[in-house]
Amino acid sequence: MKPIWDDAPEWAQFVAQDDDGVWHWWAYEPIRTPYGFWIEDGRDPRKEQCEVHGWEKTLEVRPDE
Repeated sequence: MKPIWDDAPEWAQFVAQDDDGVWHWWAYEPIRTPYGFWIEDGRDPRKEQCEVHGWEKTLEVRPDE
């Protein structure tokens, strides 16, 4: 289930889901890789690929308050 912004850490500016279904908060806009996950500042978690369809469209920016 997609997390809600009320639960976001103060530093989080983005939220996105990887293809394994796991949601992550990001301080800086992550980059989508062709391997089924997002990276930030060159950090590459190297997750195994699964099949959550539409994961690449889940990146969301923190809404203005």
